[in-house]
Amino acid sequence: MKFTYQHTCRKDQSAYILNRSPFQSITKKNAHEKVLKYPFLGSGFYFWEENVLAAKRWGEIHYKNNYSIVECIDVSLDDELLLNFLDRRSLDYFNELKEIYETKNQSSKKWKIGQWIEFFKKLNRIQDGKFPYKYIRAIEILPDTPENNAFLGKTRFTESSNIETFTSPLIILCIIDRKDLVFKSKHLISA
Repeated sequence: MKFTYQHTCRKDQSAYILNRSPFQSITKKNAHEKVLKYPFLGSGFYFWEENVLAAKRWGEIHYKNNYSIVECIDVSLDDELLLNFLDRRSLDYFNELKEIYETKNQSSKKWKIGQWIEFFKKLNRIQDGKFPYKYIRAIEILPDTPENNAFLGKTRFTESSNIETFTSPLIILCIIDRKDLVFKSKHLISA
């Protein structure tokens, strides 16, 4: 599987960004509440799948318009090492693994996806093969507002149905370890 991906980061010198990117999103401790704050899909290197508009929007909101976008062309992903939240088999495996540990630790039922992924990464270090993934792919669903729905291209399948889909979904990719990022080329694109 090969796609073009965009990585949004804080603006800096172009040479520095091209040389050092992508930049890792990590689990952080919230100083005020003394709890861990997990990235969406756990710690890793985040990208938008073939969606420059999403990369720009992220920069405008999260970096207050002080951002750069790095585009990686033909990123290679091994399907066997991809936890794909857009694939029923991947979801079934993830949910089955979750259920096993929820029965052992009732408080884990409150965990969100990022925390589960971090737990499974630690588990894999102890029990190799339990969580063999190097890449995680998912759709980000924004709150249901007219602005967000327009951005996502929310539309009905037919005139006579209220069932809807998105024609411009926000597909995100998290690469757990930088060494597993393989691509043809990368460059900065205009923000």
